[in-house]
Amino acid sequence: MTGLIIQPIVGAMSDKTISRFGRRVPYFMIGAVFCSICLLLMPFSRTLWMAAGLLWILDAANNITMEPYRAFVSDKLPPEQHATGFLTQSFFTGLGITLANLTPSLLVASGLILENSRSSNHITYTTYAAFLIGAVASLTSVFYTIFTTKEYPLTEQQILHIKQETRQGIGYIFRDIAQAFQDMPPRNATPGSGVSFQLVRHVCVLAIHYAMSGQNDFQYAGPQFAGV
Repeated sequence: MTGLIIQPIVGAMSDKTISRFGRRVPYFMIGAVFCSICLLLMPFSRTLWMAAGLLWILDAANNITMEPYRAFVSDKLPPEQHATGFLTQSFFTGLGITLANLTPSLLVASGLILENSRSSNHITYTTYAAFLIGAVASLTSVFYTIFTTKEYPLTEQQILHIKQETRQGIGYIFRDIAQAFQDMPPRNATPGSGVSFQLVRHVCVLAIHYAMSGQNDFQYAGPQFAGV
């Protein structure tokens, strides 16, 4: 739900942003900073609500970064290379997720951290290290992009058009989103129902995972039913 709300709004805002840093850079720079802060604080959560709040902020910050980053790829590449650019971005996104999942195992396998070494609150040191590495990687990758890949400057006509569009307040955001839905090719709108069912599937998988984790790690017997 966070991505469903934030991504269209941030995408429309970045289209109409004028700043010394460009249109897209301010958004994925701010998003990366908040992502890193949340990753650093997450292992030190004192309560469930603190962890849940940090997770929500992390998700929101990630979505603030994601949509302008996609638009940045589109801005930099000619139309015939868009598909390759988006596929490359998706590949490295998946690679990052895979490496993040493997980080604790790699730390143990390399002998840098003992497998069962834990802090006083019973969180393994591999968890602290994985979140720290993730925070550093998030900031490093985004700032590397900022310093090595510059946005194309807007023309005077584009700047004038943006100023005219934004002069009447934030209503332009919702007008642009509505216009984007109207201009969307039918082939792009068709997969929407499939994606919705995938989201339901992910929620079910997470629910099963949490239930199994509770049974295995905390000796939680699960819900009890009469006659069972």
